[in-house]
Amino acid sequence: GHVNCTGPRACYDEGKRTAETLCFDYLRTETADIRVARIFNTYGPRMDPADGRIVSNLVMQALEKRPLTIFGDGLQTRSFCYVSDLVDGLVRLMDLDPN
Repeated sequence: GHVNCTGPRACYDEGKRTAETLCFDYLRTETADIRVARIFNTYGPRMDPADGRIVSNLVMQALEKRPLTIFGDGLQTRSFCYVSDLVDGLVRLMDLDPN
């Protein structure tokens, strides 16, 4: 990915990368069976309307009949995952046979 090691989110990004690296080290030494899931842009019922993420922002703007905020030139893409699909994927990941 594109990790900025000096940016305002550096501790968050680098912390996740470090944790993944340590997990894969344990996997290589056969000390632990690990799984890594990179969760992204999950949406669904009971989202906090003010959480500041794109889905809730756009839904609230539409419901309040405000203009939709699009950052950049509008050509960027995002992937979204419905919460029940995320849970299904995580359960399947945990159920994989490590061999």
